[in-house]
Amino acid sequence: ATYSRASRLPLHRPAWRRSLLAASPPASRLRFRPRTSLSASPAAAHDYEFTDTNGEVELRLDIGKLGIESSRDVFVDVDDMSLLIRAKSDGTLRTLMNVGTLFDRVKSSETIWYVLVIQ
Repeated sequence: ATYSRASRLPLHRPAWRRSLLAASPPASRLRFRPRTSLSASPAAAHDYEFTDTNGEVELRLDIGKLGIESSRDVFVDVDDMSLLIRAKSDGTLRTLMNVGTLFDRVKSSETIWYVLVIQ
């Protein structure tokens, strides 16, 4: 299932083995400047990857080892120049990625966020 511009992702509760939070904002350029984090325990920099091809960017963030029980525990806030991804696990809200200034503008209405379960 794919949802557009959702701060909470209302997906089914599958058996979580390994999962990725992925995004694909069409016709935009998401190049990252150095990130800052709001939480005491941010995700390590190697826990994400992105691909930039044909005017589309795909961001994959590994959330499988965080103990997230539901997609309702993942929060995405994106606007034209910033990106914030947080997740709640064990009752604690953690900042996974906080990019205060993107390289170029993103059309938040064109972003698609979903949780992908890889078995």
